[in-house]
Amino acid sequence: MINQGLKQGVKQGLQQGVKQGLIEGIELALVIKYGEESQKILPQIQKIRDIEKLRKIKEAIKISHQIGDINKIIEKKSMN
Repeated sequence: MINQGLKQGVKQGLQQGVKQGLIEGIELALVIKYGEESQKILPQIQKIRDIEKLRKIKEAIKISHQIGDINKIIEKKSMN
């Protein structure tokens, strides 16, 4: 019972760490690529809990030409 609880806690901690790392990377990439304009969407990004959605946003930053491209992904509802 204790072992299972410990494993669950470790798993949740790892997921939280991945999520936080993705958010920090996304924020940095947006600031570098779009400067002050990115400040408008950073609060929305910080609220995202879906790791896969965060990964999609991270990948989209690489190929996006305007911040609106990223905003579309943020606003899109998850299919889960």
